[in-house]
Amino acid sequence: MKRRAVVALESGGTKLVASLTDERGEVLDHLRVARPVTNQAAQTLRQLIGMGRALRQRWEGEGWQVEGLGFGFGGLVRRCRQEAYLCLHEHGWEHVDARRELEGVFGVPVFIENDCKVAALAEAKRGAGRGAESMFYATIGTGVGGGFVVGGRIQSLHDGGEAEIGHLCAEVGGPSCGCGGRGCIEALCSGPGMWALGRHRFENAQAIFGAWEQGDSEATEIVERCAGHMARALGAVMALLHPRRIVLGGGVASGNPKYVDRIRELTNDLVVSYFRPEFDLRVAELGELVVSQGAALFALAQMEQRRSEPCLVVN
Repeated sequence: MKRRAVVALESGGTKLVASLTDERGEVLDHLRVARPVTNQAAQTLRQLIGMGRALRQRWEGEGWQVEGLGFGFGGLVRRCRQEAYLCLHEHGWEHVDARRELEGVFGVPVFIENDCKVAALAEAKRGAGRGAESMFYATIGTGVGGGFVVGGRIQSLHDGGEAEIGHLCAEVGGPSCGCGGRGCIEALCSGPGMWALGRHRFENAQAIFGAWEQGDSEATEIVERCAGHMARALGAVMALLHPRRIVLGGGVASGNPKYVDRIRELTNDLVVSYFRPEFDLRVAELGELVVSQGAALFALAQMEQRRSEPCLVVN
């Protein structure tokens, strides 16, 4: 008897990932490539299809059968139509029908959700959110995004998404953001945003952190500015949602534990007093496969729901 598998795809700001998981969502194999900065949506989709097909071919020869596909899309998703339709770092998604193309190639049900939302699901079930009734996840990397999981389910509050912590305004009239606004958390606290604050001196955001740890005054000013913005945003999250745990992921957060410590310190002082005893902020645990693992878990959950409720429309 063939064993059930799921293909999981990720289109990120700097990388493309394809994974193959078992029926519990455990990653068996994966492929990762850097995303060319010149890519348009059609090129990215072709690459992801090729990576997914390579994994399927490799593992079907070993007795595994792909029964579903999850796609963690680095942008906004119209859930009612399972449509990847807007990405701030890559143009052209409005001109491709990702779900139709993927279903045509793989011949299995396809389930699409925002990358931060499925990463939140993975951390809630398998990572730093384990055991917490509710968890807010924020990723700080090429962009800043969020997801809210309660009882092991992504909180889907609107067709187009929610939990967009990266587009809270941190500085009125601040740096322009890809969303069209100014002064957003993403424009200031993402890796590119931090580097933009110090690009006259520093090679990248990681160089800023290195100088900060050496006591450089300008690097310290940048880090404190960004940590303060993140703390105010997370304090607002605590006031609005009261999650039992907050998890920070993405390259900027996961790669700089002292920075997370500083965000935690600043946030603690900003959490409303009667929620403060329950404030719990942790670093993500699942690393660079968090999105593809979450996409697989999302697909598996949707497949199970379809089996139990065959008339269900995914939203």
